[in-house]
Amino acid sequence: MTIAVLGLNHKSSRLELREALQRKIEGIDEAYASLLNTSSFKEFMILSTCNRIEIYFTTEHIESSLQALESLLLEEHADAIGEFRNSFYLFQGEDAIRHCFTVAPGLDSMILGEPEILGQVKRAFQTAQEKGTLNGPLLRLFEKAFQTAKEIRSETDIGKGAIGTASVSMALAQKVCGTLETKSILILGAGKLGEKLILHLMRHDCKNITLSSRRRERGQELAQQHSIRAVPYGDWKQCLDQTDILISATTHPEILLSAAELSVIMSQREKRPLCLIDLAVPRTLDPEVSRIEQVHAFNIEDLKGIGYQNLKFRENAMAQAYAIIHARTKMFLMGLQMPDFSVLVPKLNQLVHDCVRQEVSAALEAYGTSGEEQRIAERAVYQLEHHLTHKLLLRMKTLMSGEEAQNTGALFAKVFQDELAQVHIPEVLRQSDSFLEDLRKRFHERLPAIVAP
Repeated sequence: MTIAVLGLNHKSSRLELREALQRKIEGIDEAYASLLNTSSFKEFMILSTCNRIEIYFTTEHIESSLQALESLLLEEHADAIGEFRNSFYLFQGEDAIRHCFTVAPGLDSMILGEPEILGQVKRAFQTAQEKGTLNGPLLRLFEKAFQTAKEIRSETDIGKGAIGTASVSMALAQKVCGTLETKSILILGAGKLGEKLILHLMRHDCKNITLSSRRRERGQELAQQHSIRAVPYGDWKQCLDQTDILISATTHPEILLSAAELSVIMSQREKRPLCLIDLAVPRTLDPEVSRIEQVHAFNIEDLKGIGYQNLKFRENAMAQAYAIIHARTKMFLMGLQMPDFSVLVPKLNQLVHDCVRQEVSAALEAYGTSGEEQRIAERAVYQLEHHLTHKLLLRMKTLMSGEEAQNTGALFAKVFQDELAQVHIPEVLRQSDSFLEDLRKRFHERLPAIVAP
């Protein structure tokens, strides 16, 4: 079984390619249904954000899985096969685990440490759980990824003063408009990003904010909550003649404002500049609007420069975060290699019982023991079995969580080291000098079979 992730992000691919593939992933129910019909996947999860498309999966047949993923993503984009194959990344095993632990806390984001990504991963995780596509190693991987992200946030400064998409949008707008307190700002979209934009702008004393959303009730609720203006979704373009900054944070997968429409609007604005910030992928504002005089247009790719500046600022925190990721990756790998102890306990109980009883019978045959001595020996043997099983389980857990787990021979050579010598042996059995050594040999012969994967 292989844990793997196939993906494209802001570092590996052009925005235009991600836009084309995002439209396919937007139909998340259809995407899950398509992969559920593919027998090569044991588990999978789709993560789709403005800067990445990633599909995490477990499989026994990596090649057929990759073919299924390529068919899903490129079903309507045959002309993009060459670019896709030159742009996607594939991580397997340890590299896939490390990548997952890097994505969740925002270390692989365009803006280092940005806080939105963890929520996006959690929502993708919840969707996969609802679809029933997480039930084994991948489920545990993301549970550990969330723990690792929390540890990095609490133990390092990676999140201290972290800037998110909302603050970057404000910085871009300030480049064009200067101070924003008196500017008229129109936000499209009342989702989580739209709400963060409103909160961020209000914290910086921006009061002239208008919201428009396809979800009418949600838009009105958010507007009332923050005491801002709401306009019906069909009327937002009529507001552009008085708007200084338009920020699109909607998930609508189509162009909402064409260059031709904006040209007409700009002709009525008496050369007042207009700042457009398109945070959607696929883009919702026609890229050609940047050619119009007095229009200053930005999209998600324009966040890269700020992301690289942030990278230099957080070098020390990054080193600490990657040290945590390295340790957690190794621990997770070792956990995958360990047997399921809930299954192992009854098997080990039976093994100890069989081996001890065989040696007890052999030892007692050499001595004429009375009935009372037999009963004493039976009670002592029962205690011996229980105590020995407990000590061996603890010893195995300790060894298999360390480097010895990589070497089965070393593991079994050490698993009984000093253990039997510390166990109380009934006096009647101590008369046999070979009892402990014979018992040890029986264990070594039979134990590998019960812990084999």
